[in-house]
Amino acid sequence: MLVAWTDETGTAQIAPAMMEDLSREGACMRIRFPMPVGSRIDIRWIGKDFSGTVRHCRPMGIEYVLGIQKDPVPER
Repeated sequence: MLVAWTDETGTAQIAPAMMEDLSREGACMRIRFPMPVGSRIDIRWIGKDFSGTVRHCRPMGIEYVLGIQKDPVPER
């Protein structure tokens, strides 16, 4: 899985992450570094691409666990 975002300097970033849980409204994933709460991110994961906002970030061992609130999907 890949996570893409723009950091506080305006630089586009891409990093690998591991999905822990996925639901209709959100996701939980592990990543190697902290991300500020409120960060906007795009997730690319086996055909289930989505975007969202970091709602929490907590350390766990050498990684960080992110709670992501998915953006609403527009109705077709």
